[in-house]
Amino acid sequence: MAKGNRAGHRRFGNIRRLPSGRYQVSYLGLDGQRRYGPDTFERKSDAERFLALIEVQIYHGEWADPELGNIRKVIGGHRLRYARNGRMHAHPEVFVARAAAEWALWNMGRDGLADTNHDRRYRALVLLATFASLRWGEATALRRCDIDVSTGAITVRAAFVERSTGELVLSTPKSRAGRRVVGIPTAIIPLLQEHLAIFVAPAPGALLFTGVKGGPLRRSNFNKMSGWPHAVRAIGAEGLHFHDLRHTGNHLAAVSAAGLRDLMARMGHDSERAAIIYQHRARGADELITTAIDAHIQAEQSSRAGRGQGDSGGLRTSG
Repeated sequence: MAKGNRAGHRRFGNIRRLPSGRYQVSYLGLDGQRRYGPDTFERKSDAERFLALIEVQIYHGEWADPELGNIRKVIGGHRLRYARNGRMHAHPEVFVARAAAEWALWNMGRDGLADTNHDRRYRALVLLATFASLRWGEATALRRCDIDVSTGAITVRAAFVERSTGELVLSTPKSRAGRRVVGIPTAIIPLLQEHLAIFVAPAPGALLFTGVKGGPLRRSNFNKMSGWPHAVRAIGAEGLHFHDLRHTGNHLAAVSAAGLRDLMARMGHDSERAAIIYQHRARGADELITTAIDAHIQAEQSSRAGRGQGDSGGLRTSG
């Protein structure tokens, strides 16, 4: 019978002895999925060294999903291997810099020349941050019970705060205005339903967006897992930061016909009339804002369709 590690014995990864006497390793990749070593090991010390190497790669942001592709240093540069239709291929070029190899892999994934699923995993996060005007901590604290696709609404009731020590703390919003109900544009609901079905556990308290081991998502991990620098560069918005998405949503809301207090309620801003703002949860005026944002999305979709471009998953969020 295979023997597993004692609970909490290893800091990273898992090693178990197979009936054959050889050792098998497994670990969680940056996408939270369990990965197994490409081969088994005759000695446990070799298995431990393999896991130590993977841990260092993940820590330094150099790990690549072996099922989708990998980059390794060779004499004269970096060699790229990538998956396409489930089969591995070697890129003919040797890249001088690792960043160049990553950029090539990103472009191949975007153009359908390499298998990839990272963009799809965090598409809903980008859309909600933009079109629901959510802060990073608010978006990453959302749970399945906070989103109601049938009525098109999100309840913001908590937020993650990262302290200077690196500790993540879940707390309620600092002000009453931060606790709010926000409308979801109809155009993005199908993508949210897809995300809930594929990436979110069925429990009501399950996080919508998770980190490496299924826990809260950290901003640094998100940048690596989503390929954020490559993504914004690919759409001609190099230098775009995640918090710019909320600014975009705020701008779209501001050009609607809603009043100042209604806008502040949607954005979670506080004022001397915080009680009045917080009490405005019937979403009458928020529906006006949501409808205006939805019209903007649909107009953009129609424009892109006319130019032969993608769907709402590729909406531009800059500007």
